[in-house]
Amino acid sequence: MRPYPVRNKNADRGFMLIEVLVSLLIFSFGVIGLMGMQARAIQAGTDAQDRDIAARLANQLSSQMQIGRTTDLSAANLAAWKDLVAAELPNGEGSVTQVTTGTNAKILVTWLAPTRTTGSSTTDVKSRFSTQVVLPQ
Repeated sequence: MRPYPVRNKNADRGFMLIEVLVSLLIFSFGVIGLMGMQARAIQAGTDAQDRDIAARLANQLSSQMQIGRTTDLSAANLAAWKDLVAAELPNGEGSVTQVTTGTNAKILVTWLAPTRTTGSSTTDVKSRFSTQVVLPQ
């Protein structure tokens, strides 16, 4: 009598190959997940850069108002600033709304980041940066 049962070697055949294929499948899902995370990181970096540009442009106009001690800018200065916004941001638009003439104004910068477009202009979401300038009287 044998102390151990005899195993059939044909029953274990191909088991190693299945283990390798399963590990390759798991590894592939991991690589796909890393690629998705990299794409999201690039998108977040681009959005942050656009917000930084919008803040810098609004600060530039705010500084002009503080230097001139009035929120009433000349049409030429305002047009030059709007052209700069359009040149530096994708689909960028800038506007100034007077809250109190001469001392209080709201600066609004909007843009449409390429990462937020859906192909239809009605569903595209514009990014906004808003600041308010209050000059001492």
